[in-house]
Amino acid sequence: MRVRTPFNWGWNAGMAARVTVPVLIIRGEFDKGDGGIQALAELYQTVQSTRKLRFVVQCAGHRMLWESQRKILHHISKEWIRHGSVAGSETGEFFVDTEGNLSPL
Repeated sequence: MRVRTPFNWGWNAGMAARVTVPVLIIRGEFDKGDGGIQALAELYQTVQSTRKLRFVVQCAGHRMLWESQRKILHHISKEWIRHGSVAGSETGEFFVDTEGNLSPL
């Protein structure tokens, strides 16, 4: 398993308040962060972009890329990259169940 080396410098509320580019945040329901930033709901609110999405994926943890929910992670990422939206939404916060169904947070 190859894991990237994370760094958290600068990614805080002050920096988030200056972000105006599109932002996609995806978090597993059971993600404890492994030492990273966990106030993602607050961070989402702080980002100034008019195009921002945040997803919480059911039955997923911090290493979602290698977990059973990875296909949902791949689908959301692909939609965002191709269309700048997911399921027609450019902004909002959603819960994604194990079948990939979205509901507002």
